[in-house]
Amino acid sequence: RGDFVDSTLHRAVQEAFDNNLPEKAAQFLTALRDLRGADVSAQLEKAHVAAAEKLFTRGKYEDAAAAYTQLTQEYPAVREHWRELGTLYLYLDREKDARAAFERYVGDSTGREAAERHDHVAERAVRAARFDVALEAWRRAIELAPGWQGVHLKLADLLYRQNLDDEAFRVLDASLATNKGAADF
Repeated sequence: RGDFVDSTLHRAVQEAFDNNLPEKAAQFLTALRDLRGADVSAQLEKAHVAAAEKLFTRGKYEDAAAAYTQLTQEYPAVREHWRELGTLYLYLDREKDARAAFERYVGDSTGREAAERHDHVAERAVRAARFDVALEAWRRAIELAPGWQGVHLKLADLLYRQNLDDEAFRVLDASLATNKGAADF
Protein backbone atom coordinates (compact mmCIF):
# COMPACT_ATOMS: atom_id res chain seq x y z
CA ARG A 1 0.00 0.00 0.00
CA GLY A 2 2.81 2.45 0.85
CA ASP A 3 4.59 1.86 -2.46
CA PHE A 4 1.33 2.38 -4.34
CA VAL A 5 0.76 5.73 -2.59
CA ASP A 6 4.35 6.80 -3.23
CA SER A 7 4.22 5.89 -6.92
CA THR A 8 0.82 7.56 -7.31
CA LEU A 9 2.12 10.76 -5.72
CA HIS A 10 5.27 10.66 -7.87
CA ARG A 11 3.13 10.28 -11.01
CA ALA A 12 0.90 13.12 -9.84
CA VAL A 13 3.95 15.34 -9.32
CA GLN A 14 5.24 14.59 -12.82
CA GLU A 15 1.82 15.20 -14.39
CA ALA A 16 1.51 18.49 -12.53
CA PHE A 17 4.90 19.61 -13.89
CA ASP A 18 4.02 18.37 -17.37
CA ASN A 19 0.77 20.36 -17.30
CA ASN A 20 2.43 23.56 -16.01
CA LEU A 21 0.77 23.30 -12.61
CA PRO A 22 3.71 23.88 -10.25
CA GLU A 23 1.41 24.76 -7.36
CA LYS A 24 -0.15 21.29 -7.56
CA ALA A 25 3.29 19.69 -7.84
CA ALA A 26 4.31 21.49 -4.64
CA GLN A 27 1.20 20.21 -2.87
CA PHE A 28 1.87 16.62 -3.94
CA LEU A 29 5.54 16.86 -2.98
CA THR A 30 4.63 18.25 0.43
CA ALA A 31 2.21 15.36 0.91
CA LEU A 32 4.91 12.87 -0.09
CA ARG A 33 7.37 14.47 2.33
CA ASP A 34 4.86 14.56 5.18
CA LEU A 35 3.55 11.05 4.52
CA ARG A 36 6.85 9.23 4.07
CA GLY A 37 9.53 11.63 5.24
CA ALA A 38 10.88 11.49 1.70
CA ASP A 39 13.63 13.91 0.73
CA VAL A 40 11.90 15.93 -1.95
CA SER A 41 13.54 19.25 -1.17
CA ALA A 42 15.09 19.72 -4.63
CA GLN A 43 11.81 18.93 -6.38
CA LEU A 44 9.87 21.06 -3.93
CA GLU A 45 12.20 24.01 -4.53
CA LYS A 46 11.78 23.51 -8.29
CA ALA A 47 7.98 23.54 -7.90
CA HIS A 48 8.05 26.72 -5.81
CA VAL A 49 10.35 28.45 -8.32
CA ALA A 50 8.10 27.43 -11.21
CA ALA A 51 5.05 28.71 -9.34
CA ALA A 52 6.77 32.04 -8.62
CA GLU A 53 7.85 32.38 -12.26
CA LYS A 54 4.31 31.65 -13.38
CA LEU A 55 3.00 34.43 -11.15
CA PHE A 56 5.61 36.80 -12.57
CA THR A 57 4.74 36.03 -16.19
CA ARG A 58 1.08 36.67 -15.39
CA GLY A 59 1.98 40.11 -14.01
CA LYS A 60 1.13 39.16 -10.42
CA TYR A 61 4.25 40.84 -9.05
CA GLU A 62 3.13 41.11 -5.41
CA ASP A 63 2.29 37.40 -5.29
CA ALA A 64 5.51 36.48 -7.07
CA ALA A 65 7.51 38.64 -4.63
CA ALA A 66 5.82 36.86 -1.73
CA ALA A 67 6.73 33.49 -3.29
CA TYR A 68 10.36 34.52 -3.79
CA THR A 69 10.49 35.94 -0.27
CA GLN A 70 9.46 32.51 0.98
CA LEU A 71 12.12 30.90 -1.22
CA THR A 72 14.83 33.22 0.17
CA GLN A 73 13.77 32.25 3.68
CA GLU A 74 13.76 28.52 2.94
CA TYR A 75 16.89 28.55 0.75
CA PRO A 76 18.89 31.65 1.77
CA ALA A 77 22.11 30.38 0.19
CA VAL A 78 20.56 30.18 -3.30
CA ARG A 79 21.60 33.53 -4.68
CA GLU A 80 19.40 33.36 -7.76
CA HIS A 81 16.31 33.60 -5.55
CA TRP A 82 17.64 36.90 -4.19
CA ARG A 83 18.25 38.15 -7.75
CA GLU A 84 14.69 37.33 -8.79
CA LEU A 85 13.27 38.91 -5.64
CA GLY A 86 15.26 42.08 -6.36
CA THR A 87 13.91 42.13 -9.90
CA LEU A 88 10.35 41.86 -8.65
CA TYR A 89 10.94 44.69 -6.22
CA LEU A 90 12.04 46.84 -9.17
CA TYR A 91 8.76 46.09 -10.92
CA LEU A 92 6.94 47.02 -7.71
CA ASP A 93 8.90 50.30 -7.44
CA ARG A 94 10.47 49.20 -4.15
CA GLU A 95 14.01 50.29 -4.93
CA LYS A 96 15.36 50.07 -1.38
CA ASP A 97 14.17 46.47 -1.06
CA ALA A 98 15.50 45.69 -4.54
CA ARG A 99 18.94 46.99 -3.64
CA ALA A 100 18.99 44.92 -0.44
CA ALA A 101 18.01 41.77 -2.36
CA PHE A 102 20.63 42.45 -5.04
CA GLU A 103 23.26 42.93 -2.33
CA ARG A 104 22.42 39.46 -1.04
CA TYR A 105 22.64 38.16 -4.62
CA VAL A 106 26.13 39.59 -5.13
CA GLY A 107 27.08 38.56 -1.61
CA ASP A 108 30.78 38.08 -0.93
CA SER A 109 31.71 37.33 -4.52
CA THR A 110 34.70 39.21 -5.87
CA GLY A 111 36.40 40.10 -9.14
CA ARG A 112 34.92 38.76 -12.34
CA GLU A 113 32.23 36.73 -10.53
CA ALA A 114 30.97 39.84 -8.76
CA ALA A 115 31.14 41.79 -12.02
CA GLU A 116 29.00 39.13 -13.71
CA ARG A 117 26.46 39.33 -10.92
CA HIS A 118 26.29 43.12 -11.30
CA ASP A 119 25.81 42.58 -15.03
CA HIS A 120 22.86 40.27 -14.27
CA VAL A 121 21.37 42.95 -12.03
CA ALA A 122 21.78 45.57 -14.76
CA GLU A 123 20.13 43.35 -17.37
CA ARG A 124 17.11 42.83 -15.12
CA ALA A 125 16.95 46.52 -14.26
CA VAL A 126 16.82 47.38 -17.96
CA ARG A 127 13.93 44.95 -18.45
CA ALA A 128 12.13 46.64 -15.55
CA ALA A 129 12.87 50.07 -17.14
CA ARG A 130 14.92 51.06 -14.08
CA PHE A 131 17.78 52.59 -16.01
CA ASP A 132 19.32 54.32 -12.98
CA VAL A 133 19.80 50.95 -11.28
CA ALA A 134 21.20 49.46 -14.50
CA LEU A 135 23.69 52.28 -14.96
CA GLU A 136 24.89 51.92 -11.38
CA ALA A 137 25.25 48.13 -11.70
CA TRP A 138 27.20 48.32 -14.95
CA ARG A 139 29.49 51.00 -13.54
CA ARG A 140 30.18 48.72 -10.59
CA ALA A 141 30.84 45.78 -12.92
CA ILE A 142 33.42 47.88 -14.79
CA GLU A 143 35.13 48.79 -11.50
CA LEU A 144 35.39 45.09 -10.66
CA ALA A 145 36.43 43.90 -14.13
CA PRO A 146 37.84 46.89 -16.03
CA GLY A 147 38.90 44.74 -18.98
CA TRP A 148 35.40 43.43 -19.67
CA GLN A 149 34.68 45.29 -22.87
CA GLY A 150 31.17 43.86 -23.25
CA VAL A 151 30.00 45.68 -20.14
CA HIS A 152 31.62 48.90 -21.34
CA LEU A 153 29.57 48.58 -24.53
CA LYS A 154 26.33 47.88 -22.65
CA LEU A 155 26.91 50.87 -20.39
CA ALA A 156 27.76 53.13 -23.32
CA ASP A 157 24.67 51.98 -25.21
CA LEU A 158 22.37 52.71 -22.27
CA LEU A 159 24.02 56.07 -21.65
CA TYR A 160 23.54 56.94 -25.31
CA ARG A 161 19.85 55.89 -25.18
CA GLN A 162 19.47 58.13 -22.11
CA ASN A 163 20.84 61.08 -24.15
CA LEU A 164 24.07 61.12 -22.15
CA ASP A 165 26.21 61.13 -25.28
CA ASP A 166 29.33 62.70 -23.78
CA GLU A 167 29.45 60.15 -20.98
CA ALA A 168 28.79 57.31 -23.44
CA PHE A 169 31.78 58.39 -25.54
CA ARG A 170 33.96 58.65 -22.41
CA VAL A 171 33.05 55.06 -21.50
CA LEU A 172 33.90 53.89 -25.02
CA ASP A 173 37.20 55.78 -24.96
CA ALA A 174 38.05 54.26 -21.57
CA SER A 175 37.19 50.81 -22.88
CA LEU A 176 39.48 51.19 -25.85
CA ALA A 177 42.28 52.54 -23.66
CA THR A 178 41.87 49.72 -21.13
CA ASN A 179 41.53 46.95 -23.68
CA LYS A 180 43.77 48.38 -26.39
CA GLY A 181 41.10 47.35 -28.88
CA ALA A 182 40.86 43.69 -27.81
CA ALA A 183 37.67 42.32 -26.30
CA ASP A 184 37.85 39.60 -23.68
CA PHE A 185 34.76 37.91 -25.12
